[in-house]
Amino acid sequence: TNLSLLLDLYSQVKYYNSALETCEKLIELEIAETTSPNPNYLTLICEKAQLLQKLNRISEAVTLLDKVSKDYWDTDINEYYYIWEELGGCYYQLNQYEKALNCYGKIVAWFLFTKYALNCFYSALKLNRYQEAIFFGEAALETEKLEFSLEEDFTFNADFWYNFGLCYCELNQYKQALNSFNEALKLEPENSIYVANKIECLGKLTRHQEAISFGETILKQKSFTPNAHFWGQLGLSYGYLY
Repeated sequence: TNLSLLLDLYSQVKYYNSALETCEKLIELEIAETTSPNPNYLTLICEKAQLLQKLNRISEAVTLLDKVSKDYWDTDINEYYYIWEELGGCYYQLNQYEKALNCYGKIVAWFLFTKYALNCFYSALKLNRYQEAIFFGEAALETEKLEFSLEEDFTFNADFWYNFGLCYCELNQYKQALNSFNEALKLEPENSIYVANKIECLGKLTRHQEAISFGETILKQKSFTPNAHFWGQLGLSYGYLY
C-alpha cells in the first residue's frame, strides 16, 4: 500500500516521527480489517517499537511490547518470536537484564540460534551469573557449527571471546580463560586489555616464563601500548622467577 511505502521511505531517511505516525495509521487499519491480531499486525507493532527506540522512547516501546507479549506468551514461538526479541532488546537497553534474559531465554528454549544464545550470554554476564553465561556462550559456539544453522557467515568478535574469558576467570578456570583470550588476540593481536589478561592467566597457571616471553615479544611491537594491568601482571611473573 501507499502507507507502507511511505513508512519505508520515512524510515530510510530517518524521519522517525513521521514514520511513527504512519506506522500507527497502518496499525489502526490492520485492527479494523481483522477480528483478531495477526502476523501483519504484530510485525507493525514491532516496527512501531523499533521507531520508539530510535526516538529514545524505550519505556513506551516496553509498554507496547509487554502488553502484546502477554497475549501471545503461550502461543507457538516459531511464528511470533520477534516479539520477545524486540522486548528483550528494550529491557537490555534499560539495564533490566533479568527481564531481557527471560525474553531471550523463551526464544532459545524453542529453537537455539546463535544470535539468541549470545543475547542470553550477555544478559547473564550483566547479572554476574558467570556459570549461566558460560552455558549460553558454549551453546552459541556449538549452534554455529551445526550444518542446518540458518545463520550464514556468523563470526564471534573479539569482545565475545574477551568476555567469555572473563567468565572463566571469575570461576578460576584459567585454562579455558586462556583459550578464550587467545581467540580474542587472533582478532585484535595488540589489544592491551586482551594481552594483559593472557599474561594474568599464564601467571595463574604458573606458566611464568611463557608469560614473560609473551610480554617481552609484544613489547617489541611499536604499535603496542601497554596498560597498567599489563605491567602489573608481567611484574608478578618476573617476581616469581627472579
